[in-house]
Amino acid sequence: MTAAEVVSKWFELYNDGTPDLYGGTEFVSLYADDFRWVEKPSQFSPQGRAGDANEVRAGVANAALILVNRRIEVERMVVDGDTVATYGLWSATVAIDGLEWPKGAKLTVPIAQFFTVRNDRISSCIDFLTHPVALTG
Repeated sequence: MTAAEVVSKWFELYNDGTPDLYGGTEFVSLYADDFRWVEKPSQFSPQGRAGDANEVRAGVANAALILVNRRIEVERMVVDGDTVATYGLWSATVAIDGLEWPKGAKLTVPIAQFFTVRNDRISSCIDFLTHPVALTG
């Protein structure tokens, strides 16, 4: 597969699921054994986060408790060899009370991601999220 095909498959699996669920963790199967992930500081994670595929799995499990209907709609994808840069909108619905946003609110956040693909697997991903640009509900 090309780097663009691997990343496109990742988005397909990330967005897989029912309205009440996040989708599976199948997207993690596209990570290389030495995968590294970085999420730059944002409103969601002021200190930023980083780790390997295990940290991603733990983050997915934790987020599933507080957010549903999570998706990323890619607006732009640029490919340069094994590097894929994407820009889109991440969205989710708040599922519990007690957060900064009310239960039922839909968050929409611009996200830029930089993936490196090696041997048909994602070896690294860096995420940049900004403040919610739309809050409905």
